[in-house]
Amino acid sequence: MTTKTVGTSYRPVSRPTTAPIVLWAVIGALFLILAAYVWGAWISSPNFKPTLPPAPLSIGEQASVFWNQLAFSLVTVVFIIAWVILPKMRTGRFSFMGLLLLASGTTYWMDPLSNYYSFGIAYNSGFWNRGSWGNYIPGFSYPGQARFPEAPFWVGTTYFWFNVGYPAMFAALWRWIDRRFPDASFASVIVALLLVMFVVDVAQEVLYLRMGLYSYVGAFQNWSVFGGHYYQFPLYIGAVTAVFFLGVTWVIHFRDDKGHCFAERGVEKLGLSPSVSTLLRFLALVGYMNVVTLGTYFIPVQWMYTHGDSIPVDTPAYLTNNLCGPQAGFACPGRGVAIPRRD
Repeated sequence: MTTKTVGTSYRPVSRPTTAPIVLWAVIGALFLILAAYVWGAWISSPNFKPTLPPAPLSIGEQASVFWNQLAFSLVTVVFIIAWVILPKMRTGRFSFMGLLLLASGTTYWMDPLSNYYSFGIAYNSGFWNRGSWGNYIPGFSYPGQARFPEAPFWVGTTYFWFNVGYPAMFAALWRWIDRRFPDASFASVIVALLLVMFVVDVAQEVLYLRMGLYSYVGAFQNWSVFGGHYYQFPLYIGAVTAVFFLGVTWVIHFRDDKGHCFAERGVEKLGLSPSVSTLLRFLALVGYMNVVTLGTYFIPVQWMYTHGDSIPVDTPAYLTNNLCGPQAGFACPGRGVAIPRRD
């Protein structure tokens, strides 16, 4: 008996030639190069020096600045130990949350972007600082950024614990909602999460603003809690922050059976060593965190700050730091006031 082999027609299957992780890793590498350039140019410049308060701070203000820097720094150390160091010691590998935490820290280079075109946010010059690297960000327009008191031990730490710690909590809340309300629609879950994120941000920021740690000087006063005072909180910042939180919560919540988010997809198909795979995953998460931070927060606030109201008249000198006004040689931003440029 003879067997007849039935011919099979093979068609080439269209497959993506590049795994998603490669694209995200390239984006992450480009952002790291930009951050290294900006920080390197700033550190090596004569502008790398402290901005001191124009007038002495009261004892209460000094205490607030000191203890907030200490608390935020300690919280960041705890997160690094819990998510980066301990998992590495136990398993020999970096955890997803550890890589995400470190990737989020790389986005701190963006912090001056709030004042890219106009004076929108002010920091207390009582914080330990060495001025700002804003002048070295390509295209940065608003003048006088060498006097802006970037606070690495306060606002810098939030790019770790605040930007990832809260989304981790919201991801846990999301899992609870899925278990408790299995029939809830996806849209209703998202709306509920955004409302919680909004409330959490408003409650926390109002407290810090009342302490005089920073000020949304370029806010729309009618859209703000305590509008017209240096401690005003623009409610749209809470909305923008909630959208940012959702962007980070998303990658924590939606991960595959290997613990990878969509930006890391395809890493196991590249045949790389564990160390190279980890590096590629880190770069991919750097890419995602920079894109989501820029796209959901810093780009939207630009329009808001360039159209805001005048700086509140009760804003202390340790917040304005002569970034506008008579000492700066141009008026503080506001409606009907021309926005100055560095040139």
